[in-house]
Amino acid sequence: MASVFFDDKVFENLNFIEKPIQVGEYDNCTFINCNFSNGSLSGFDFVSCVFEDCDLSNLNLQNTGLKTIEFVGCKMFGLHFEDCNPFLLDMKFEKCMLNFSTFFQMKLKQIQFINCQLVEVEFNEVDLTKAVFQNSDLMNSSFLQSILEECDFSTATNLNIDPAQNKMKKSIFSKYELHGLLAKYNLKIV
Repeated sequence: MASVFFDDKVFENLNFIEKPIQVGEYDNCTFINCNFSNGSLSGFDFVSCVFEDCDLSNLNLQNTGLKTIEFVGCKMFGLHFEDCNPFLLDMKFEKCMLNFSTFFQMKLKQIQFINCQLVEVEFNEVDLTKAVFQNSDLMNSSFLQSILEECDFSTATNLNIDPAQNKMKKSIFSKYELHGLLAKYNLKIV
């Protein structure tokens, strides 16, 4: 299939499972209420695009370029973001459900998760320096050997992070979530 180029195009209410999207580069495009679930964006390149209210669950992201991408209100279950092309990778998530997804060994400095559901997400061996987890639910998410320095967890909930297994200098936490930093000690905090 030949590679195509799209610029400043809006894709709305489309089901890319029934009619697959064309492989190519998409610059400044907006995808609204589109269904990509269980499909593949392998080899695609997205630059300065917005995905709004889309279903991207179980999507193949092998060598997918995501450069300055904003996901808003998207369902994104079971994604392996570590499969993306790391060159100029830049993403922001707002009001998204990213449950059961992985970011293994990625460099995600200053990434933002705003009002997101991050249940059972793997952040192992990830550089999350200065990341923001604003009003996001991190229930059963794992952080192991990650760089969490200067991260803002001040409004995040359901934390379970072992400070001995992560670099956490100058990170911000709510006093109400401190139990999530001490969970391995089985303490009763009142």
